Amino acid sequence: MSSLARCASHSKFICAMTRGDGPGDAEEAERARREKEMRETLISQFLDQSARARLANVKVAKPEKAAIVENTLIHMAQTGQLRNKFDRRRANMDDSDDDF
Repeated sequence: MSSLARCASHSKFICAMTRGDGPGDAEEAERARREKEMRETLISQFLDQSARARLANVKVAKPEKAAIVENTLIHMAQTGQLRNKFDRRRANMDDSDDDF
């Protein structure tokens, strides 16, 4: 093998390592995919279609705020604080701004 071929082979190996093509990375990617799918399933159980669309808009503009909302919704669902779908009508009923 010429030195140029060895160099090219070595570059491919380095690129594969930095790209994450190792054996554990496929498992990690699969785990991340499953986690994302579970999060989306949970969120879709408690948000109606228009609320999910608004959350998607927030995610585009401010991903960190959308993550906070998603995490809060998931936590509330897991602790039994959410039982029904959350929609605009329910948000207006639960608005307690007039209490202050």
